[in-house]
Amino acid sequence: MDCRFIGRVPLLADVAGCPAIVSEMTARAWITGQHGYQLDPGVPFPEGYVLSDTWGASTSMKQ
Repeated sequence: MDCRFIGRVPLLADVAGCPAIVSEMTARAWITGQHGYQLDPGVPFPEGYVLSDTWGASTSMKQ
């Protein structure tokens, strides 16, 4: 199949005081399908929700 993925880290970064990286990947691929999402105007949580919305407040995750 001659599969080859090449990755590198061209940049080290800082995000909100945490170390982070910017990564690059090079590979060869084929589109095998497509998918799209549609939002019903009547959906009660159009921007999503986290479990703390359902099971009580949590300070460990912010949406």
